[in-house]
Amino acid sequence: GWMGTAMRGWEELGAAVTGLVGDPVSLPCEASGSPKVEVNWVLPDGEVVGSRNKGRRRGEAWVTVLANGTLSLPFPGQRDAGLYRCVAVNQHGADSHSTRLILTPRPTDTSSSMRYPMRPQSVVGWECRAQGVPVPLLSWVLPDRSILTPDLNSNPAHGPHPRVSIFPNGTLRIVAVGPADRGLYRCVASNPAGASSLSVRLHVSFLPPAIQQPREERVTQPAGMPVYAHCSARGAPVPSIRWRTPDGTLLLPSQFLNGNLFDSGSYECLATNAVGVDKRTVRVLMTGDEGGGGGVRLPR
Repeated sequence: GWMGTAMRGWEELGAAVTGLVGDPVSLPCEASGSPKVEVNWVLPDGEVVGSRNKGRRRGEAWVTVLANGTLSLPFPGQRDAGLYRCVAVNQHGADSHSTRLILTPRPTDTSSSMRYPMRPQSVVGWECRAQGVPVPLLSWVLPDRSILTPDLNSNPAHGPHPRVSIFPNGTLRIVAVGPADRGLYRCVASNPAGASSLSVRLHVSFLPPAIQQPREERVTQPAGMPVYAHCSARGAPVPSIRWRTPDGTLLLPSQFLNGNLFDSGSYECLATNAVGVDKRTVRVLMTGDEGGGGGVRLPR
């Protein structure tokens, strides 16, 4: 009959297929017939995926039917477990075959998310503990995919990550956290019996500088008298403060513009950190300084 023509030697329910959550799984459907057989798969939730369409998006990947009738699940989740029914059709009839997909959860995999303000010299530390026989080997996978283990990290200052170190008990430490440290850190504990992992996502919160004093200020002083102006800024990392004189000279870093000013003109405060710049201008008019910023120097 046509059932034999449409599908070759399948029982109604074949052997179950087992897989691991997150690992690619293929469910074969070896249908043959003349004229050409079209294969459709009925998924556990009742959706239909066929060889003529592009597949269905499930979770993080597409479920597709390959040219040979095989159903491909590139990234199965626990909810993809269940009964899959392959239906082969041509103009003479149809035949079907069911396969149960059993998905085994991965070893314990927990994730947490932590936020740390980015401050120069701030230190982040995460514990990673694991029990097992034999004692598991602990390692950390960094956001750039490199792997650190405690025994290979005896002198971290000479390694590719001098600010990152692992203590013998598995604790990961990062010194002077910065924007480049953002990303997913995964602690992996493994022994011959298996592996489990813990993921931590590091968010680095940072703020561009914001000067606390007015954007512009005017100061009028008799020539020869000391001038005092203040400039402070908030931000993360803590901004550095510099003053620029009317002739473009950058003074030593300081919050204060204090004394020793003999030129009229605009003095600019620059607050800078890794993520931005803010500035304010103090316009100084020295009465009796008719040069108006032309470089007139009065006796000290």
